[in-house]
Amino acid sequence: MGDQEVGRASPFSVNDPDIKQLLEHNNTLSDLGSVSALLSWDQAVYMPGGAGEARSLQLATVSVIAHEKATNPKAGELLSKLYSRMCGGSCDFSYADTRLIRESMREYARAVKIPSTLVEELAVAASTGVECWKEAKKQSDFGLFKNSLRGLVELQVERASCLDSNTPPYDTLMDEYERGLTAAEAEKFFEPLKRELPGIVAATQNAGDSDLYDSFLRQRVKRDLLERFSCEVLAAMGFGFNTGRFDVSAHPFTTSFHPTDVRITSRYNEPSFMSSFFGAVHEGGHALYEQGIDLGLARTVLGTGVSMGIHESQSRLWENMIGRSTPFWTSWYPKLWADLLNGGHHVISEDRFVKAINMVKPGFIRVDADEVTYNLHILVRFELEKALISGDLSVDDVPSAWNEKMRQYLGTAPEKDSDGCLQDIHWSCGNFGYFPTYTLGNLNAAQLMATIRKEFSDFDERIVLGDTLFLREWLREKIHKHGCLYSPKELMMRVTGEELNPGYFLNYIKDKVSGLFGVSL
Repeated sequence: MGDQEVGRASPFSVNDPDIKQLLEHNNTLSDLGSVSALLSWDQAVYMPGGAGEARSLQLATVSVIAHEKATNPKAGELLSKLYSRMCGGSCDFSYADTRLIRESMREYARAVKIPSTLVEELAVAASTGVECWKEAKKQSDFGLFKNSLRGLVELQVERASCLDSNTPPYDTLMDEYERGLTAAEAEKFFEPLKRELPGIVAATQNAGDSDLYDSFLRQRVKRDLLERFSCEVLAAMGFGFNTGRFDVSAHPFTTSFHPTDVRITSRYNEPSFMSSFFGAVHEGGHALYEQGIDLGLARTVLGTGVSMGIHESQSRLWENMIGRSTPFWTSWYPKLWADLLNGGHHVISEDRFVKAINMVKPGFIRVDADEVTYNLHILVRFELEKALISGDLSVDDVPSAWNEKMRQYLGTAPEKDSDGCLQDIHWSCGNFGYFPTYTLGNLNAAQLMATIRKEFSDFDERIVLGDTLFLREWLREKIHKHGCLYSPKELMMRVTGEELNPGYFLNYIKDKVSGLFGVSL
């Protein structure tokens, strides 16, 4: 498979008949999940607009079949037998076997709590929700989406209640993306950011060159040249085009059907041409994770990224800590200038360019936000969706509540719904509890980068020379190849030697801003 260098040997006891049967069950569920993901990818990338209703029914059919397979009583009997053997100590299971058994049991226990009718309703609601969101965003009219959103909120609250009626629904939904994360824990890691980030924003308001940002970064660039440049950078990062695709969608995303089939998208209608580039690098970070998972774990419950907080650490590390750094552009700026801009409209130095792409400037759009204000965007969404799920916020009041939160945390509010509460696709898919993992990813990334710099004293020198493959290899060895063999907390402890510490991110951002703009923090 080209550059895939992880081992093909199975980490499981494949000669054990019970383990073999469990693997076959996992393979079936994984394949059905891939079929559903492929239908969703096609809906976002190639599907004609008039096919939305038919696609929602196709997705519902696949979801129901997968649910029936997942909740088959025979699977429960097999898992009970394997668990008894594992606890009895009469067998020689590998560590991977025990993880496979435990994670499969967890997924089975969750699946049997949810009625097939609800699974079907959710699949239809999510598929039609995406189509409603697309049209609502296009017309900048929240009214076209609010009924879909209301239905999705109600269905997800019902689903959360089925899974655990004794836990607040929002905590149950968050657990889907970051095992064990609760709203209370999220508030703890947001607290130091809420306390310190506004001061950094205020200190940098007169730093940088706003005119340069608007004039240089917003100039028109040919899409084919931008796409070619992005692909060159993705290849240098280690993205395998023989096992991946790069396409266009309304909202950038990454999807994986197998480590040998990972697909990313970007978009090219942004005010700043660099937004499209950074979107590609961001998704490339996700893709490297999925392409790097050990093939022996593929098509099992362990064969994916362990959590969205860890997944986002990979994308944010590549997008910001590499892609917006001075050492990176020392190597790539001459090529950007020669191949992409061809002289452009403004001749500026590399130093001014790096300042422009790192300028701290509160704005409406999350995916275009700088590193300082980005987490404040996430805080807006976290507090709003938490209130939506608890019933403290009415769907009808979302636009006004959104603008109020934006003014509170970012000092600005959009005039159009498309620049506000309709800008993200997540709620239209029913993905509530996802947003906090973006900030968790930033925190994990900074902690990982501190560890990487300790191991590579010549880190900046390597990046200056255009060498980024060493970083991909380090991340693959430490993070990617393990899939879900370790929990997020276990993985961070293994790699960095300590639990999550927001101080690493705050130190990183203060050092970067101070160094670039000469402000005292």
